[in-house]
Amino acid sequence: MKETLDINIEQSAINRAHRIGKLNRSATQTIKEGRRPITVKFVSYQFCSMICRAKRALKNTPIIITESLTADRQRVLKSAKEKFGPHSCWTQDGRIVVLHTNRRIYLSSMWELVNIQ
Repeated sequence: MKETLDINIEQSAINRAHRIGKLNRSATQTIKEGRRPITVKFVSYQFCSMICRAKRALKNTPIIITESLTADRQRVLKSAKEKFGPHSCWTQDGRIVVLHTNRRIYLSSMWELVNIQ
């Protein structure tokens, strides 16, 4: 975080961090699938917000920072990206944001996505 995002976060700001996925993959699977993702839970919202605001600096790099969403909101985000394009949809504080006709629309359900005019 310090090198790539220019954010200095102390270890005490992290409540929990661990890798996701199976540990016992072969070397070929790891190369094919990429590295295992890391999930991080911060002690306070302030640190998470700071990281999410700075993640734009990661454009055109192999590093991706995403929020952890519920399965329903993941489906809404996927559908919104299919409908409006990946550059017009993102998440902010667990909500899905769609840039449509030069205004931001905040979504939390598929019903709201379907009813966008």
